[in-house]
Amino acid sequence: LNQNKIRKIDFSTFFHALKMEKIDLKANQINKLESDSFSRVKFLKVLDLSENYLNYLSDKIFSDLNKLEYLNLSHNLLECIHLKLFENLNSLKYLDMSSNQIFHIEEYSFKNLNYLKEFYLGSNLNLTIIQSNKTFY
Repeated sequence: LNQNKIRKIDFSTFFHALKMEKIDLKANQINKLESDSFSRVKFLKVLDLSENYLNYLSDKIFSDLNKLEYLNLSHNLLECIHLKLFENLNSLKYLDMSSNQIFHIEEYSFKNLNYLKEFYLGSNLNLTIIQSNKTFY
């Protein structure tokens, strides 16, 4: 599904894709994700949302993806990372949020990412301070 002109993903998009393990939505025109967009793909391991126009992600967008290992959110327009955004991503090993417009990361946002091995946050020019003792606790 990469490099199409997809603009929106909602609950019905992957409604029948219950056992899907990989979704590549890179280089589309997605500017909106419903909070339940991925709620039916509980076996998802790889999700690439890079090179889109996302500026906001609901706290619940990834709540059903506890098997997710790879998440690429780079090259979007994200501004803020909320506390519960990654809360249930217990299996996540790779997270790329580089080249966004992130200026704020809430404390303890990454606290449940115990298996994270690769983490990219570069080229977020508005990001000034991360309280490392609380953000990565």
